[in-house]
Amino acid sequence: MAQTCCHAHHGGCRCGTDSCVRRVPIFSMLDPRKLAEISALVRPREYEPKDTLFSAGERIAGIYIIRHGAVKLVRGDEDGHESIVSILRPGDFYGGDSMFHDSHSRETALAMEPSGICFIPEGDLRALLSRDPEIALKIIQYYSSQHVRNMNMLEILAAGDSMRRVCRFLLWQTEQDPLSRVTLSQEEMARMLGLAPETLNRKLAVLKKAGIIRMEGHRGISVLQPQAQNRL
Repeated sequence: MAQTCCHAHHGGCRCGTDSCVRRVPIFSMLDPRKLAEISALVRPREYEPKDTLFSAGERIAGIYIIRHGAVKLVRGDEDGHESIVSILRPGDFYGGDSMFHDSHSRETALAMEPSGICFIPEGDLRALLSRDPEIALKIIQYYSSQHVRNMNMLEILAAGDSMRRVCRFLLWQTEQDPLSRVTLSQEEMARMLGLAPETLNRKLAVLKKAGIIRMEGHRGISVLQPQAQNRL
């Protein structure tokens, strides 16, 4: 269940609205006046692991910006099988096309760990974009980078060999993490890569034996020798 975050260290919350905005890359370089203007629009929320931010088919009534933590977007098919289509991390956001016209989500969003969200209602967002081209440009730039990320994932999935798919995915994920760690469970990785869990487990075991990765519990992989994966 989401909690509203009002002030730092109050009621389990981690920050006030000013801090929420400063932690979001698309807003962090704005001048104090603009930061204060955006802060007044933000509805901070806190989620625990496995909490649902929104469900597939639900109307998207604003923009969800990840302040801390991680959120996975899950999509199901007609047979009830679910696949993870994206992982949102700090600075990422989701709003569908709600900033332009009425829309509904095709995915369900689930918190993977304790996560803080800056939510900006749709009407406030539209007004903000119409009067501040700088922020509108930053959002357009983000969508452009998101398109590149989606293309990278498509290239990984196109790799026919399962080991190559796993290696490329690990490299891609660690490039986005300053500690070169992958904080996904093996089940989540398998669902993203379209592999059977047993197949993924065998490939990771080979990488571990070769000293290329280190397993860190159920949810954590450190890549120790990124370039060594090219030899497999």
